[in-house]
Amino acid sequence: FRWYQEVYSGQGFDHWGLDIVQILCPTFPYIEWSTGDTIEGPIIVNPTQTTTYSVGIYDTVHDYQAIDSITINVIPYPEPDLGLDTVTCEGMIVSLSPSDNFDSYYWSTEETTSTINVTDNGTYYVTVSNTMSNITCSASDSINVFFVPNAYVELGDDVCVTHPILLDATQPDSGFTYLWSNGMTTPTIMANNYGNYWVSVTYDDYDICGDVDTINVKLIPTASLNLPIDTTICHNESLILSASQSNNNWYQFHWSNGINKPVLFIDYYPPGIYDFEVQVIGCDTTYGRTTVYVEDCSVITQIFIPNAFSPYNTDDINDYFHIYAENIDIDDFYFSIYNRWGQLLFHTTDPRFRWDGKYNGDYLPQGIYTYKLIYRNAENNYKELNGSIFILH
Repeated sequence: FRWYQEVYSGQGFDHWGLDIVQILCPTFPYIEWSTGDTIEGPIIVNPTQTTTYSVGIYDTVHDYQAIDSITINVIPYPEPDLGLDTVTCEGMIVSLSPSDNFDSYYWSTEETTSTINVTDNGTYYVTVSNTMSNITCSASDSINVFFVPNAYVELGDDVCVTHPILLDATQPDSGFTYLWSNGMTTPTIMANNYGNYWVSVTYDDYDICGDVDTINVKLIPTASLNLPIDTTICHNESLILSASQSNNNWYQFHWSNGINKPVLFIDYYPPGIYDFEVQVIGCDTTYGRTTVYVEDCSVITQIFIPNAFSPYNTDDINDYFHIYAENIDIDDFYFSIYNRWGQLLFHTTDPRFRWDGKYNGDYLPQGIYTYKLIYRNAENNYKELNGSIFILH
């Protein structure tokens, strides 16, 4: 407060009044923080990074102010991340790193670098730290690393076999899975058919560290031959020698006369002896051999007609008249006997006839008689023969 005297003045006078005490009550100082708070404090802050905070006190009466500040250094809280557990193949190198923006690293392997390389199964830990003003913040993370065996499949070279074979893709570790081209899921299968076979091998359900191989299996049974041992044919006949198999496309055929087909046709070979050999080549070779005898089977009509006989004396010698005929058409045979006057005494169409020398049941008298023979020969031609017969008593 303060004292003062109230004075009234006017023209020609001054008036001094009583002393007056005037009490002045200034306003409280005004407080403002950089956070926007207006309380005297304390205030609570939660900085996530290094931050400077200030406060000002302002006296509006006396135009007075006071300002102060403080800096709070915030150490970044480390958050290491080694990632998800890792499965990879043996022989690979796995690099582990939580990131490279920490002040220090300490691994379960006792290494202190930001990155380590591992080649063995295991659980790996890292502790990372950030330090400021002798204050250290630390955090840890871990990861499991699993190395699985590599598959190696060797089905072998393409093969040609006469019987089913075993295809083996077995791996030394039991964790592998198998898928064959025929849908089988076993380590081994039997190749029972002609064709390509493949197998895909992977480790468990990871579908990694796998291998694939393919093999072509020519499954061709040994050829079976059924050639005749010896065969005889006529020179004007044909013969088929067959080495055919159930599937001729699987085999090669080589005959001794240069023919390279399953079937050999022998047509109108000259008379002689012919040896034929055949090789049937699949996955192995089968040999066959046969001999073909080709004979001259020309058909010649031969006829012999006696010129006399003695039917009357009944001595059982030349008692009947008959002819000898070979290679004639028995359906086209006509034989007739006449006397000297041209009278027909005997007629037959049977080449095997036997005439007893009788006419109307009586023996004909001794004498000369004529005959006529009409026939068709082996060459399909009609022939006529005429001659005489002497009947003896």
